Amino acid sequence: MKIAILSSVNVKHMSLISLYTSLIDLSKHELDVIYVDKFDIDEDIKNTKIFKYRIDINPNWGKLLKIKKYLNYRKYAKNILTNTDYDLVIVWGTYTAYLFNDILLKKYKGKYIINVRDYFYDDIIPIKFIINKLVKNSIFTVLSSDGFLEFLPASNKYKVVHSKNEQIIINSEIRTNIKDTFPININFIGNIRFYDINQKIIELFKNDERVVLNYIGTGGETLKKFVTENRISNVKFVDGFNIEETSKYLNNTDVLLNAYGNNSKSLDTALSIRLYYALFLKIPIIVSKETYTGKIAKETGLGYELNFMDYDKESFIEWYRNLDYEKISSKISDQIDIIEKQNEEFEEVMKRILS
Repeated sequence: MKIAILSSVNVKHMSLISLYTSLIDLSKHELDVIYVDKFDIDEDIKNTKIFKYRIDINPNWGKLLKIKKYLNYRKYAKNILTNTDYDLVIVWGTYTAYLFNDILLKKYKGKYIINVRDYFYDDIIPIKFIINKLVKNSIFTVLSSDGFLEFLPASNKYKVVHSKNEQIIINSEIRTNIKDTFPININFIGNIRFYDINQKIIELFKNDERVVLNYIGTGGETLKKFVTENRISNVKFVDGFNIEETSKYLNNTDVLLNAYGNNSKSLDTALSIRLYYALFLKIPIIVSKETYTGKIAKETGLGYELNFMDYDKESFIEWYRNLDYEKISSKISDQIDIIEKQNEEFEEVMKRILS
């Protein structure tokens, strides 16, 4: 079988592409990866053929100029899709599916899988109608969160696949109780964004000796400057790290930080990768109110919803110190069972397609 993964982002931003590549036996199948390179870097996926299209985009450009760049990529990738007869195309994101909707619906009808990772105006006309057609004519469409059902068209084609990184979880420590001494290490692990919200969180715990905030990942320069200017002593930074080091930082985490705010379809409906670290390793997690991640975390007892309208660090400290693992362990196990079952169903369907 000749297979293509078609993407509009770099490989490093194709979260858990391994969920697919681990199921493709490259001794039996050929795999091409067609993608946009926005960082001018080499990204290797062993035993695959890489089709990389370099795009240099200035964040200050207007939308029309950015669209023009992606239309050039569309021309490049469409030529590959036209001149190669793929048996299966895995399309990364509804934005990519929308960009290539004509050739997918014409040449690859019933031969593609859409992998939905995020919100892309999928409920806005005319995108809504195109996405509806694309989902209807896919083999099936994969959702990284069933919260996406809020904006996607009704269909029986959906399969939920949870973004848990098995290797990181296996190499990390499962908690059996909470830390009974101060300080509490509240760790953000990943690409640092949402500066306004993180500044509010830093202000909340500012110079409180009971808490250390650790921001571990790229993009922390703006927050570093804020911390220095405001003479804040209990916030630390670790610049970008290799994914293999994730377990090391998780093992030094007392509470995971996953509060981004809300009132955005993208944020409100997604399930964060950090939620899976929290569930499988039984690490308490700070989440935003009125988000799907927050709902799941709170239902299991591991989540503390941070209310940005009414900061109260004392209630957080009290909540953390009173966490009872015996009381919440069954709820955590129930949620893990749901996750494992849905991932197993996806694997079974993929294996049938690839057999």
